[in-house]
Amino acid sequence: MILSRSAVTSIRFAARLLVVGCLALMGPGHGSVASAGFAATNAAIPESGLLERLSIMTFDRAKDTISSLGPEERIGLSLALATIWNQKREPGVMRSYVNYAFDEARTNGLKRQEGEIWFYRAQVARNGNDLEGSVVLVDKAIQTFAEQGNLSLQKQSLSFKANTLHIYGKFKDAIRIYEELRNLADTSGDVFLKVDSMYRIALLQQQMGETSVSTESLQGTLRAAEEANYSLGIANCLKVLGISSANAGESKTALNYFTKAAELYQKAGDLIGYGNCFFNSGFVWRKTEDHERAIACFREALLNFSSAGGLSGVGIAQKELGRSYFLQKKYPEADVCFTLAEDALNRAQAKGDLAELETFWGDLCVAQGRKKDAVRRFETSSALYKEVGLPDKAYIQTLNILKIQPITRKKE
Repeated sequence: MILSRSAVTSIRFAARLLVVGCLALMGPGHGSVASAGFAATNAAIPESGLLERLSIMTFDRAKDTISSLGPEERIGLSLALATIWNQKREPGVMRSYVNYAFDEARTNGLKRQEGEIWFYRAQVARNGNDLEGSVVLVDKAIQTFAEQGNLSLQKQSLSFKANTLHIYGKFKDAIRIYEELRNLADTSGDVFLKVDSMYRIALLQQQMGETSVSTESLQGTLRAAEEANYSLGIANCLKVLGISSANAGESKTALNYFTKAAELYQKAGDLIGYGNCFFNSGFVWRKTEDHERAIACFREALLNFSSAGGLSGVGIAQKELGRSYFLQKKYPEADVCFTLAEDALNRAQAKGDLAELETFWGDLCVAQGRKKDAVRRFETSSALYKEVGLPDKAYIQTLNILKIQPITRKKE
């Protein structure tokens, strides 16, 4: 896998490649704080084409060449190569480059780079679904940046930690970190971070079922965003207020919120945010049984997620588009969407969404009279739900199977 020369001139690029903004809790790509990346050493690659040549060498051979460069260049190039080997799914080689970069940072007393490598390792751990390891590693990054007095990188590392806890369902812990971020934002006068932190807290409260607290928090956050003239903050608040209204059965109010938010996302060029508004509108229309409008919304969401290059978003949009076709009894169209969704979600390693997809597909097989295929789908869904720690949903799949293959007692 070859990366462009200009793309690998800093640790920032290497780290960004590893970050996954995979919150599909309120729609695909739900504004992951971690996607912001972090400021890093501008370690220029000294020779055109060097990275490409090193990327096909063994680690020991490449290290001989890298060792002739300056310390910051060695670190930047090592992490760029680590990223390539991570994408090739060669974790052993990737770790060799990360460890080499870390040793270089420590040996040369480069504290900021040391913190950035802790952060890099945290991202690798999270991408490998190692929540505990990721949190431990990012804590080391936070401590290093705090000792150095680098408030900017400290805040970005804290954002990553909160986002990681959010993704893995540790909502109360995530709220605690976002509150810490809000306090840091107050101290440093960072209005945008304050608004984002307040928004995340309200979002988490909503997901925990604290609807009244969440709505009140969102209204306060919206006022703060409007006072700061922070259009993306306003859009985020409007979108979640729309979700809150939809959950309360206030369809017209929800659609108005989504429309206003979509306008702001479009002006900002935020394809994910814009697509999310259509994605959420699709659920509102589907709930009112207006399947044609729901399909139109899911198609628009799919178009924007595809343009943004988000595999998870594409897979989720295809899944919901297929579900709407299924509800219209357009079974061939549903089957095509589910097939495309399966490919995207497998590549995104979105196991929770794959589990739900298999359930939808099982329902389709039942409707088509394909009992054996239905059982297979429900069994796969059950296994995936167990894998992501949702045993209750796994049990529901067992019940689905029993409806198809009821247990018959032998006569005594």
